[in-house]
Amino acid sequence: MLPTMASTPRFQRVRDPGMRRSLGPAPTLATAPSRAVASWASNPLALQAAAGGDAAARIALLATLERSAGNAAAVSLMRPAQLDVQRQPPDAATKGSGDAAADASAAYILTNVRFTGEPRLQEIASGGKPLTASDRKSVVKPAQTALLDIGYSLLRYKDDGKFGSETSTAIGQFRTDSGITDGEGLNATAMKALDKRAPAPGKLEQHYLDYSRLFADDRLDVTLAIGYDEGQSHTKSLEEAHAWFDSHKMTMTSGGAAPKPAGGADAANASGDTAGDKPKGKKDDMLSVPETWTGKRAVTYPDKGGKRVTKEITLAITLVPPGTGAKAAFAKGLNESELTLYSGHARRGIGPDFDPDKSAYENFVIGVNSALHKAGRLVAPDAVARSHYVVGKKNDLEEMKADNAWNTEKYRVWFFAACSSIAYMDELRGGLLPEKMDRHNLDLFGTTQSIPIAAGLVPVFSNLEGILAAETMEQIVERMRTSSFEAFRKKIEASDLSADRKEGALKTYGGQWFNREGAGDNPVAPDVP
Repeated sequence: MLPTMASTPRFQRVRDPGMRRSLGPAPTLATAPSRAVASWASNPLALQAAAGGDAAARIALLATLERSAGNAAAVSLMRPAQLDVQRQPPDAATKGSGDAAADASAAYILTNVRFTGEPRLQEIASGGKPLTASDRKSVVKPAQTALLDIGYSLLRYKDDGKFGSETSTAIGQFRTDSGITDGEGLNATAMKALDKRAPAPGKLEQHYLDYSRLFADDRLDVTLAIGYDEGQSHTKSLEEAHAWFDSHKMTMTSGGAAPKPAGGADAANASGDTAGDKPKGKKDDMLSVPETWTGKRAVTYPDKGGKRVTKEITLAITLVPPGTGAKAAFAKGLNESELTLYSGHARRGIGPDFDPDKSAYENFVIGVNSALHKAGRLVAPDAVARSHYVVGKKNDLEEMKADNAWNTEKYRVWFFAACSSIAYMDELRGGLLPEKMDRHNLDLFGTTQSIPIAAGLVPVFSNLEGILAAETMEQIVERMRTSSFEAFRKKIEASDLSADRKEGALKTYGGQWFNREGAGDNPVAPDVP
């Protein structure tokens, strides 16, 4: 079960015969110790704040008092002085504002402890001005953290406490998914919805992938593409993939071993040409020959109504080795497969790469050279990073969009296990894909830092196993992190490195490693801790 956030005790708003809006304790709340009541009730600063502070200050005071001394203490502070929580003319107190939504906002008290300590957030929930760039860090950050924890991404700046376009976009996505249509931004309606939805601090809301669509045809088509590594680690990755297929009793149904390289490991792109087709006479470093492996798996997953469904599916994995033709096979997989996995270099945010670094022929270009980059709407790698091998290359996502190559109705999941693929995310969400390939039809996994080569294919197979187990996106991220770090740790411990270097290596890769993007609109898993 998702952890149930303990409700913060609330005050009830009642009307007394004198037409005042005053506080009365909820009948089920425990009574505070009498000494605490007396101490607070006799505190002149507390009385002054209650009498003369603005609405937000009074609410914050009462919330602090209620948490520390109990509901009775707050009541004792307010009643002797016959103080109004919200000062109104007598006719307003009698008749109300005439605006039901405004009256409801005025009566709402934030209960999520993420927000209760910040008077400005209570002011927003009570109908005040929506969150803006002028708000303090202590106001903006709790809202950002809550959005992150319920699945909305702030990829570049995270919860830095600064209100910018990234935060505004996340709020807009939250409003859309929550069906909020009144006003704009984080206004009273949105603040109340966020207060009710966000889990307890330190917890993540859990979200399923759309498993009904993923397994709809009793089949899961997967493309697993292996990038080129100058240290030839891709050879070990291919061996690791074959071992996984064998251990899961899968059968190769098409393809076969690639021929031996025609040239040396550094033969590619000897001419230095980067702008078009290979020059005549150029020798291929290796030829990519995809293999298709199939097998059967039983899967149990929640359908759209939350009911658990068990059935047998065909698991079909197309393994794409690096080499000539790999880029085209990878593009085909992105379009046709439900799940596409890439393991290799990110090439400084340029894109997956299936041949040596300084060759541009087998780069699948994502992070540079689009019209959106030229317009400044997306962030490209710096000039030094891209100048020596992708000058003149077209952006592949933009080309596929222009050619109407995408099946825009298909639901997909993509995972880029590269160093680090968070650099791709603004392109993947920023307009280089068709409009229909948004968060509702495309869920993403990526990396937040450099991933050690020693982890091998553990990240991608952990992702696949998590999906076959119908885990939440958050569980899959944690599965990938723990299994990948454990695989890395074992290799480090078995190495000849000194104790100090082993310790340093483990500290270097002690972070989160992976992220999920697009979860906010996905089905919420109510029974996952």
